[in-house]
Amino acid sequence: MDEDFNKLLVVAKDAIGNYQISRMMKFGRVASALITNTGRIYIGVCIETKCSLGMCAEKNAICNMIANGDTVIKKICTINDEGQVMPPCGACREFMIQMGPKAKEIQVLITNDGQIATLDELMPYYPYI
Repeated sequence: MDEDFNKLLVVAKDAIGNYQISRMMKFGRVASALITNTGRIYIGVCIETKCSLGMCAEKNAICNMIANGDTVIKKICTINDEGQVMPPCGACREFMIQMGPKAKEIQVLITNDGQIATLDELMPYYPYI
């Protein structure tokens, strides 16, 4: 596995936790870390709610990135509280691919043993914006 993904895994693992905000909301059992084309790293954690208003860790990290002025993801990885690397869900793939033509080049860590796929490989038939 390359140096960027090793660094992202450490950052994501450090963000993992099981935190209760209220009886209706908790967060932190899944964390995501990404690195942009500028070299900045952003993290996000899942937010779980008793209704459908929660947020995936990937989307949270991407929103953090956008709020801080970056818009091009280079690499992203996500890990759960059991240490398992997780590829992004369909909604997160869709969210990323809509970031424009460069999004198809995003490298995604998809297994613990270092397997990587581009977003283009994960969404081969998407008509790029």
